[in-house]
Amino acid sequence: MSALAVLLAALALGACAATEGGDVDGPVTVYVSLPLTGPRAPQGRDTADGARLAFDQASGEAGTLEVEARFVDDAKGAAWDPVAVGANARSAAQDSSAVAYIGELDSEPTRASVPITNDAGIVQISPSAGAVDLTRSVEAVSDSPDRYQPSGTPTFARIVPADDVVAAAAAAWGSELGGAEVVVDFGEGRPAAKHAVAAELDPDRLPDRRFIGLFHDSFDREPGPYAAYGYEAMAFALQAIGAANTNSDQFRTEVRDGVIGGERRESVLGPYSITDEGDSTVCMVQRYLVRGALRHPLDAPCPPS
Repeated sequence: MSALAVLLAALALGACAATEGGDVDGPVTVYVSLPLTGPRAPQGRDTADGARLAFDQASGEAGTLEVEARFVDDAKGAAWDPVAVGANARSAAQDSSAVAYIGELDSEPTRASVPITNDAGIVQISPSAGAVDLTRSVEAVSDSPDRYQPSGTPTFARIVPADDVVAAAAAAWGSELGGAEVVVDFGEGRPAAKHAVAAELDPDRLPDRRFIGLFHDSFDREPGPYAAYGYEAMAFALQAIGAANTNSDQFRTEVRDGVIGGERRESVLGPYSITDEGDSTVCMVQRYLVRGALRHPLDAPCPPS
């Protein structure tokens, strides 16, 4: 074997030791794939900076492990780019140090990346992808959610309430208003109705409003609604990494198990957990009055069960 081949083999073994097969020395890597360019860049930037804040507060560590965060653009100037999404997910899947993947912002790109990360056994946490078929069977989407789980095991979790929870909240408010139209705001522009709901809480309605000051101190601007969900996605990933057994030969699986079925007892969103299917138990849905170009946040109740 040539000297170059020996060197490459040694490097490969060293990288594999970061995630599977005996003691995990680190650094391990969390990928963050979000729209950093294009029309969704403002929301993507807020989400990414929320994740950075959680990472910085942890000083880039989880338990005894050093953690690296790799932020990548999944949009390339569009709302999302399928080539970029695929490349980001494959980069994580092929990186033996990767133990968690945060992304994507919306449901459609998430449908493209989840099968890749799932096949690699990497837990994927979306801050805001609410499509029900990502976690549960939906008649209109054949083979859901199995089509996103080639490994046979769920590895996807979301921080926001799923779309059916948000739809129920819109219907409940519409009923309270005597049948008035209530639309769902997906963060893509001003809603066309006077009453709207959104899955992401307005920062002023967060259970822990200290987040607003922490974010402002770090980035010299006010957070948008997506920032807290990026923060929680990273905080949950770091919590799971820190709790995983570094002597385990199934480290990625242990990190996955710390998220799927795991809980956050203290968070900026209040206490919540992730179900075995990958859904968040966060049920608060933000109500808005829309007046011209302005949205006025109201309360954020859970829909009736």
